[in-house]
Amino acid sequence: MFNLQPIQASGAGSVSTTGSSDDETSKLKKMKPHVPGIVIFADHNRPLPWSVTYHAVTLFADVSGFTALCEKYSTMGQSGVDQLTRTLNEYLSVLVEGILGSDGDILKFAGDAILAIWRVGRVEELQSEVEKVVKCCLTMQDMCGEWDTDIGVKLTVKIGVAAGEMAVTFLGNREYRHYVELGPAISAVNTAEHFCQSGMIVISPDTWKHCDQALFKLEPMEDLKHMRVIGIKPAKRSRSYSLPTPQLHPQLQLQLQERRQSDELTVDDMKTFRKGHLTRMLLPAIESTIPTSEGKDTVPLIELTGVEENDRDESSDTSKPQKNMKNVVRNKINVGAKFGKLKKLVTTVTEMKLDIALRLYILNPVLKKIDDNQPLEYLSEMRQVSILFMNLVLDETVQKDTEANEQLLQKIFELVYLKTKAMHGALNKVFLFDKGCTFLVIFGLPGYKHENDCAHALVCSGRMKCQLDNTEGVERVSIGVTTGTTFCGVVGHNQRHEYSVIGRKVNMAARLMMHYPDKITCDTDTYQSCRLPPSFFEVLMTKRMKGLRNIGVIRQFVGYSKDEKMVAKSIMHTDYPILGRQMEDFIFREQLKVIRKEENKRRHLVLSGPSGIGKTKVLDQALFIAGQETFNTISCRVEMEDSSYPHFVSNHVLRCMLSNKGYSDQIDKEPYLIDAIGEDSVYLYVLNDVLGTQIEKPVSLVGEKVDEKAKRKLLFRKIAFECLDTEGTVIVIDDAHNIDAFSWTFLCELLPLKNCLIVLSVRPTILDVPSCPETLYFFQHSEVKVIDLSALDPKYVAPLACQMMNVCSIPKDLDSLLRERSHGVPSWCLEILRDMLEKKQLIIVHDDGRKEFKHSFIAPNKSLITTAATMHMLSVPSDARVQQLQNFAVTEIEDDDIQSSDKDLLSDLGFNTELKEGSTLRLSLSVPSKELIGCKKDGYSQSRQISRIQMERIAIFAKGIDSNDLPVPVSMKELIVARIDSMRATDQLMIKCAAVLGKVVRRDILEILLPKAHRPKLAGTIRRLMESGIFTCSKTPTSQVAVKKGTRDDYRSQKYKCFCYTSVSETSTADTNACYEPMFTHQLLQETAYEVLMESQRNELHTKAAQYLELSADELRAHIPHYLLFRPPADDLEEQAKLIELKLADVDAVISVRRKSLETEEAENKKAVFDAVESNSKRGRRQAVFVSSNEAFQLIDEIAEGGKPLEPTCVYVLKLLPIYTSLVHHWRCISKTKDALSTLAEAVAASLVIDRQEQALEFVHIALDMLDEIQKRSPHLDKNQKLIFARINRLHGQILYHKGDVKDAYRLMPVAASYLGLKESKQPTSSPVRNLWLIIKFFWCWRFRTHNSESLDVSVLEQGYLFTELFQMDKEQGHSNSKIAHAVKLFTTITSGRAHIHQVVAAYSAMIECCREKGWKPTCEGLQWDLLRICAKRNDELSTYDRTILCEIYGTSCIENFLHGHLEKAKVVGKAAADICTCVRDVNTTKTFCAYYFFLCLFRNVYQESIELLEIMRSNAQLLPDGVDIRALYQVTCVEIALTGGNPPEKIQACISCLRNYLHDSNGKVQSSSLKYYFGMTVALWFARCEKWSESEIWFGNGLLFEIRDSSYYSLMGDANRVQCMLITMALKPKDDKSLLENVKKTFKKACKQVKYVPVLKPRLYHLRAYFSAILKVNTRAKTFAKKTVKICTSQGNVLEKRWISSNLEVWFDKETAGQENINEAWKEHSEDCGGQWDPNLVPGMIIYNLPVIKR
Repeated sequence: MFNLQPIQASGAGSVSTTGSSDDETSKLKKMKPHVPGIVIFADHNRPLPWSVTYHAVTLFADVSGFTALCEKYSTMGQSGVDQLTRTLNEYLSVLVEGILGSDGDILKFAGDAILAIWRVGRVEELQSEVEKVVKCCLTMQDMCGEWDTDIGVKLTVKIGVAAGEMAVTFLGNREYRHYVELGPAISAVNTAEHFCQSGMIVISPDTWKHCDQALFKLEPMEDLKHMRVIGIKPAKRSRSYSLPTPQLHPQLQLQLQERRQSDELTVDDMKTFRKGHLTRMLLPAIESTIPTSEGKDTVPLIELTGVEENDRDESSDTSKPQKNMKNVVRNKINVGAKFGKLKKLVTTVTEMKLDIALRLYILNPVLKKIDDNQPLEYLSEMRQVSILFMNLVLDETVQKDTEANEQLLQKIFELVYLKTKAMHGALNKVFLFDKGCTFLVIFGLPGYKHENDCAHALVCSGRMKCQLDNTEGVERVSIGVTTGTTFCGVVGHNQRHEYSVIGRKVNMAARLMMHYPDKITCDTDTYQSCRLPPSFFEVLMTKRMKGLRNIGVIRQFVGYSKDEKMVAKSIMHTDYPILGRQMEDFIFREQLKVIRKEENKRRHLVLSGPSGIGKTKVLDQALFIAGQETFNTISCRVEMEDSSYPHFVSNHVLRCMLSNKGYSDQIDKEPYLIDAIGEDSVYLYVLNDVLGTQIEKPVSLVGEKVDEKAKRKLLFRKIAFECLDTEGTVIVIDDAHNIDAFSWTFLCELLPLKNCLIVLSVRPTILDVPSCPETLYFFQHSEVKVIDLSALDPKYVAPLACQMMNVCSIPKDLDSLLRERSHGVPSWCLEILRDMLEKKQLIIVHDDGRKEFKHSFIAPNKSLITTAATMHMLSVPSDARVQQLQNFAVTEIEDDDIQSSDKDLLSDLGFNTELKEGSTLRLSLSVPSKELIGCKKDGYSQSRQISRIQMERIAIFAKGIDSNDLPVPVSMKELIVARIDSMRATDQLMIKCAAVLGKVVRRDILEILLPKAHRPKLAGTIRRLMESGIFTCSKTPTSQVAVKKGTRDDYRSQKYKCFCYTSVSETSTADTNACYEPMFTHQLLQETAYEVLMESQRNELHTKAAQYLELSADELRAHIPHYLLFRPPADDLEEQAKLIELKLADVDAVISVRRKSLETEEAENKKAVFDAVESNSKRGRRQAVFVSSNEAFQLIDEIAEGGKPLEPTCVYVLKLLPIYTSLVHHWRCISKTKDALSTLAEAVAASLVIDRQEQALEFVHIALDMLDEIQKRSPHLDKNQKLIFARINRLHGQILYHKGDVKDAYRLMPVAASYLGLKESKQPTSSPVRNLWLIIKFFWCWRFRTHNSESLDVSVLEQGYLFTELFQMDKEQGHSNSKIAHAVKLFTTITSGRAHIHQVVAAYSAMIECCREKGWKPTCEGLQWDLLRICAKRNDELSTYDRTILCEIYGTSCIENFLHGHLEKAKVVGKAAADICTCVRDVNTTKTFCAYYFFLCLFRNVYQESIELLEIMRSNAQLLPDGVDIRALYQVTCVEIALTGGNPPEKIQACISCLRNYLHDSNGKVQSSSLKYYFGMTVALWFARCEKWSESEIWFGNGLLFEIRDSSYYSLMGDANRVQCMLITMALKPKDDKSLLENVKKTFKKACKQVKYVPVLKPRLYHLRAYFSAILKVNTRAKTFAKKTVKICTSQGNVLEKRWISSNLEVWFDKETAGQENINEAWKEHSEDCGGQWDPNLVPGMIIYNLPVIKR
């Protein structure tokens, strides 16, 4: 079996993997697989033609089923041709590998056939070679006998084998060469193949005799001569009389093989092998030499082939069997060396310049790709080409004469090559079989593409047949021409391949050639696309052809039947005024003025622009202007085939000059001219080639060496100077890029002449790549000005269309269509209109002004669409007039007898046929009538009044035609392909790769799509494409004013700029090289370039782009919580970082990093605290067991460790959204529906994160369309598909909910649940019985479930997301029962296994919230501690957002416990919330939780933590835009610290000043009235303690303004401070104020009612009641309240209040301190200047304010 190495490619026609290594192989190594060994080893220095004769075994393998395969794939459109090529290439790769593995040499690929040979040195060697070839054939049949394809067609191979003499004849010239094979062996193998049927191996009669009949099973064919090989006989092979094959020692054989692969084999190596047995595979040419190891001396190969007896190792086992045949073996080796198989040795012979020689045998498109270092895969593409198959039947008598046959073939080859070259055709293959000599010519290949290739193919066919019919030795010429989309690219194996064309049209052309002898025939597509006159064709009877269906009408081409003499054509003329070329008109007129003034500032003009841009129209206008100014004019249009005629343009121009002056062409007979030339007239004979004269060389100059080139230039100048009129002469040449090199020399000599102005039109390619040195000299001359023509301004599109159709108005929708698709290119506009008129989509009618139209029309100014034929003063031939579209028939619409059906027709066409009573039908036209040039207002007028009846041609859409649904014409796409082909190879590659990315191209993505060798050229290529108008910067502001057109340099440097790194308002622009996001100027160009690519190439490029975008998205996803995008978390962050670094280092190594499902293993080693917690009983740890503070603090530290600050996600999500759009595009293009849907689901989630509901809905609709397609293809969905369906429907419901459509949102959630195997009600209800069952299930699951470490399935995780969303919806809608039900479902689902930690946190959070609402405090606390353990254990998995949720849970629990007086519990959970908030900087949670935690720390007398919390509050207040409340709380807490005798971080006066502003805030920044009430009473208390009674009364009064009745902490704290303020006033300002006493009692009563909701303030109220009793001298009651205060403080853990009441009791009831008025003097001194500095080492509570008793 073969060691197969099939083509390494991603698709059809690909022969190598994408990109080449840094150490690229040489161009020679790239070229060698394109040619056979006979070409590599040929002597390319011999004059052509020449032949070489061999003894060889030939093999002809023909693939059966190929025609049927073509027919089936052709029905699949463009993708079918791609699949056809891929299938054939895979099949041929196996065949080629078999042939190459058997030392065969593949001569040619003939579509689906292969011709291979095995050369031998002598006839005696044929036997062993035949046996080898037959074995090879049997192996190939075993592997390829029945090859199943994806469409049910079986491919088989039939193989013919022959042996004998054959010859290879080399034909060609200095530009291109080819070879043909002929001889008995070729004829025999062709005949043998005809006897074959599918799966057979047939050998010729003269060949099977060489086989060992005892080795093979043979079966005679019907002629009893040819033999079919059945197989190999199992019997042992008998002794053969063939010469034994010498064998090398295994080690030497391995060394020789390595040397062959490295292309190096030196004399030293040969000497090493001499002492063994020489191999049979030596160079075929005895004259060739091999370099020594030093690379200097060479030894004739014949000297190495002799083997002396004393050099032979007698002890060698391999030599003994040959002892009796020593002389025979020696002779065999000497002769066999001449025809060996060491093919790679020839590359070391530098004298032969093999790389230069091989280029002559390879097509130019292939050479361009090789020279540009492009991979072979970019040689393959789908494109519309014209195939020309030509068969020549030669005279048998000539074929028998070898020399005459060679000369005839050479003559035919030169004729065919020159004719095809002149018409931009590419000669691809030459065959010489029994069918005659066959040529395959292709029109439309890259580099040869033209706007009308099919017309060129037909014209070329006619002229070739005309000359070949008159060629002696040619009996008959048959030509078949077809046109269609065909695969053009490399076919074969990576070690041997050829550039070829494959497809149905190729087969059809070959069939036409054989079925219609001695005719030029073409198919229907060629006839319709060529635009040639119908008189050039005759319809033939259609014949049945093998394997072809739907052949269509076959026509014979009879035009151009004569080889006409080439004459210069006139420039095409039109009678309409020129549009939009005012700048060019001005420049030309200025140059004419310079000539008249005889100044030296005159500059010749070169108009550069792509085909169809309007260059001819500008030249026609130039001729018109020159004629008006009475200048002499000389003009011509140079066609493509004119370039093959030397001096074509110089002949025409020189003859016109002589004629204008009155001279004849016989310049030697013009005495005046001879006198003007002077003594140089003796050299007039050098102009014979130019003027076609026959002037003989003077005798005096015979034998004298004359520089004829210099003399010709001198005569050009003198004749031109004499003939040019003083009035001036204008020479206008259209399509000057077709000018031959000799004529460029003539034009260069005219440059200095003052009375001459040259105006040329060229295509841009000749400016970048000049055809000859004279061309470069002309364009770079200082007196030549190059002007780039751009597309027309959109406002001229309507007048242009009217000119082309000879109508006065067009529909407005048509104008919009033309603007959008033609982009101002006249030829594109013409093709669109022609296609619409031919297909009857657009019709032309007569308008008499009496009808009305429903649709608006555009009518340009009359001056722009009126013919001006009478103004033209030039005599224009009829064939030079531009053929417009006026010849299309006018659709007549009669008014006289309008029936109902006629009215319906008119209505459908846009006419309003409603008749008022007593009125007649009147058809009026509402059209714009504004001038397009020189007008003051833009736009068109709204109506036009028809004052008189006048018939006018107008264009209207046909019935039922919508301009938005019209396809782009194929002919227009061909124009675009021609424009792309005219570019450089690098530019073409760039455009094709960029087309995969869409209209806007990101440079970094484009870079990875390009092969490595082209990446350094990226910036320069983008700049060049921007300068040529292919690209423009996508960031270009719409307000940017178009630059004024001018010179080529101005045009390139100013019009196309980059705005990627500048704002719209900036006027400066960045360098074009840095353009990051270029975009296609024309959308159609991008679409066409994309269609040219093979489907496999598209798939590969889309895949690479998608993989790169995935990595780019991962960089942004790293900053976004995974659950917000519903993605699994990253498995390994380090691996992700490595992938990103890999992408940055080598973009070719980009690999897909689609996230896997979470399979993280449980950590093995944790701290002892976890082991202690886990050792608890499963029942016990589910109870509401309060863990110790030490254990809790250890768990909290573990959770807080590794936390990172919260990042803003909106910025990253905004960057992700365009990436999602591109990703979906690429995944869909390569039919990866799963990836596309996953990306869409992620895009929907990302859109919801930033509240872009409309964009999210767009993504959902795309996903739903894709889901509908999936269901149509397969009603039964698999698990992954169901998961996607569920996610999309859930997200859809989420979007509808956010948009306010709650009902539909609840309707979609059950749909999502059904795909997950769940049942959900469409109504948010849940029965009590159902809820009871779910609650029981929850307690059972929570208390008694065992730990399951297995990861949950992805569908279970999706269920968790569904229940989470339903829980949130129920929560916001107030559906409590349904909320509890979904919380339980979420909890039981997520805790059934190892889920994502985020979903675990969400599940516990939901249950904790429900338990808190139901009042299940033990359960709530148990869930909290359980969650704390889980999060500490899986700390590494927690994200910042998970920690934020924990902050909210424990912050809420802290507030709840604090308000209920459970300070110890509040301390633990508050510590958790505070630490986590600090590490993640959770601003929102801190805003609501921090103040309560401050009072918790204050009551527990933990000042350090409270001050740290204050610092957090202050920083958060600066971060929050709406942080006014928290800033006010920060100020008031500073006052609270000062009231307790502490030293706050802020100055008290500054705090009071800020609080004053907040309290009197008129903008409502502080929203809470209870806060303002608390602020006022706290500051009033401060001033009361300081005995500043006036300020205290002011603040007291302000606080009362915000008094409300609620049970909030701040309201009750305000009441406490209010009471304390009033009591201090009573104590320090004793007076009989009953109102004050009543207010105190009233406030006490109110506070006592509210304190049950805030039990934490009970100690404060009892404390104040004790103080009130002490003031009233009711000491017993005071002591009772004091004892209650101490008792409650002890139970709650309120250290501050306990110390304060203890201190006050000593003051109130201690006789020694009673009555002392200065008891609080220390506090007063401290309070006067407190704040601003805080010492954490200061012992807190030393300066306590003791509530004073009544002064005595």
